[in-house]
Amino acid sequence: MDTKRIADIGEVHWHNGLPYFLFEHSDNGFIFKDEEAYKNDWDAPCYVPEYAAEDAAVTIDGVEYECGGEDCDYYTHNDLLELCCGNREWCDSLFNDIDWCYPETRIAEEDDEDTSYYYRFIKPGAKVWWNDPAGETSGVYEVYEAPFSFDERGELAEGDRDEFSLDSIVKIASPYSEAEVCVHELTPIYPDLVEPNQKE
Repeated sequence: MDTKRIADIGEVHWHNGLPYFLFEHSDNGFIFKDEEAYKNDWDAPCYVPEYAAEDAAVTIDGVEYECGGEDCDYYTHNDLLELCCGNREWCDSLFNDIDWCYPETRIAEEDDEDTSYYYRFIKPGAKVWWNDPAGETSGVYEVYEAPFSFDERGELAEGDRDEFSLDSIVKIASPYSEAEVCVHELTPIYPDLVEPNQKE
């Protein structure tokens, strides 16, 4: 065994640079979950769902692991963040919620109104970060038109509930260009995304 780490729920053991997992019971399932890894090492395994262990048991040095190696469906913070379109608040909420199922399943269970909460920063005049899918013009932009609005509680305004989806079009502009982009391409301006002189 190379190294071993005891997590909040379960353990991860490393053999030849690959993770192998011992599960424990959560409130709703039998999983691996590591909050410290989620917070402090975005490339480390932080979650393995219960169904990842179906027919995946492997024994090494007399220890039977629920799953591990290259064929185990484990998730890192960065994996979860990608599922949440780079939205860190949504990602944190997802990590807190999952305790047996695949994260993709949990996301599929949310309706647009649930998801909209994580996009309440989108409003005319707000500065946002555009994650350009082409990777050419990502950066700080200002929202100048959105087909929905939020009330003071951060909920979709009455009458706008049918206007929000992750594919709704928002109009944004910078001093150099304008674009019509999907909601899921926008995030708040996280400090580590930009150089200090690029924030305005």
